[in-house]
Amino acid sequence: AIKPERMLDEFKNDPLAAFLVTDIDANIDNRESTLDLLRSLAERTRTPLIASGVVRNVSDVKRLKRIPNVEGAHVGTALFNRTLSLEEALSAALPLARRPRPPS
Repeated sequence: AIKPERMLDEFKNDPLAAFLVTDIDANIDNRESTLDLLRSLAERTRTPLIASGVVRNVSDVKRLKRIPNVEGAHVGTALFNRTLSLEEALSAALPLARRPRPPS
């Protein structure tokens, strides 16, 4: 298996838009280890990271937002499971000025 740190090092000089990070070894009940991995990888690269497999609810989105260089997250499972709404995700993730306005 290729370690994510090695992947980042291999492509550090390439103009990539982002790295998609999925911690396949993560314990679904212990997201802290995945957040630690994301923090470690974010410190290692200038390329933005997109988190996958860690968002279950709005508090996870808020936690990811606090990690510098994590620029996005896949939230499909949380949306499908209805533990997160799109409105909640956007409100938690976007700066106040860019949040969608409620319908009139």
